This record gives sequence, C-alpha cells and structure tokens, in this order.
Amino acid sequence: MIQITLRTAILLYLGFLSAAVCAIWLYTEVSTRGTFRRLTRQNFWQCEYCGYSYLDDEAVEISRCPRCESFNSLDG
Repeated sequence: MIQITLRTAILLYLGFLSAAVCAIWLYTEVSTRGTFRRLTRQNFWQCEYCGYSYLDDEAVEISRCPRCESFNSLDG
C-alpha cells in the first residue's frame, strides 16, 4: 500500500483538476476556430420575397431561399 500525506493528496488532486480544465479549454478553443473558419466562407443572403436571412455555402450569383424556395440574385 502506498502511503501519502494529506498535503500530497490535495496537491495531486489539484494538479489533475487543473490539467483537466486546461484540456477542456484547449479542446473548445480548437473546435470553435474551425466553426469560425467555416462561417467566413459562407455568404449572407436575404430573400427578396419573404425577407428570410440565411447563409449559403456556395459563392454563386443566384441562391435558393431555404424557407420559400425562391431564387435570389446578387443584383437584387
């Protein structure tokens, strides 16, 4: 049986806890950066007919509204 003091046990607990917090923070930082990169590649559209605002993945001159399925162009 391994004998440790209370002070050592508390220090080990705090070390593992801070390592877990750092790992969670690092994971969220890495995962949200991918989301921001994807959002910068999308284009903002507002439907001319129903007024619905949406993001479209493709950089095209004509986009289809997901709500009313009408076609919208960049010219307006």
